[in-house]
This record gives sequence, structure tokens and C-alpha cells, in this order.
Amino acid sequence: MKAFSAALHGSEGEATFFMDDGFACAPAATVFPAAVKFVRDLAAATGCVINGIECYLPEYNLQNCPHRDAAARELGIPIELAGVTSLDDGTLQGGLNILGVPVGDHAYEQHRLQAKSDKVTSK
Repeated sequence: MKAFSAALHGSEGEATFFMDDGFACAPAATVFPAAVKFVRDLAAATGCVINGIECYLPEYNLQNCPHRDAAARELGIPIELAGVTSLDDGTLQGGLNILGVPVGDHAYEQHRLQAKSDKVTSK
């Protein structure tokens, strides 16, 4: 984990982990190759298998990202866009939960917070 984070520092990036969730933030050209190395090193050192990765980057088109595609091919696992699909028009509302807190597009955050609110108040 320390090596993964260190690999991102040159681009002012960071990787951090909480329990079994890891988060990395850096430009796509940096973070995806570093993630490939991390997943491979983790498997070699521990036998732990990563089944998939979710990614969210608000100001970059990850849908057609060559770095994302290359990392997915190299690892042989899906690297999905994180978020929820809008029921209204089918667009992706990008985002992810960090320690239970929704972080992402405004629509994603609103959707996740409303779902939490509905769950709590429906009891």
C-alpha cells in the first residue's frame, strides 16, 4: 500500500486504505499503471485476488480512457465507472462512497443521500 501511494506522489496523487477499501487519486496516466502494479504485487505477496475496480474522475472522460482500458486488459478484471445510472434518462451519475459518504457528481450525491434518508425514515 505504501508503494502504491509513493508511486502517485510524483503527480501529487495519493492512495489510502480503510479496512478493505482502497482509494487512489492521481491523473489517469499515473494511477492506472500504479494500480496494475499494486494488484499484481498484492496477489504475489498475499494471494489476495482483486475481482474488479471502480473508478471515478470528475473532469476526465473515463468512458474512453486508454489507460483504464489497458489496465483492465493487463489485469483481466473489469474496471467499471463508479456511480449509479439515472432512472430518468439513463445517464451515469458518477461517484463513489468513501467511508459511507457519497462523493461525486451532485446528482449522485443527492441520489445516495436520498436513498439513505428514505431507508431511515421508512422504518
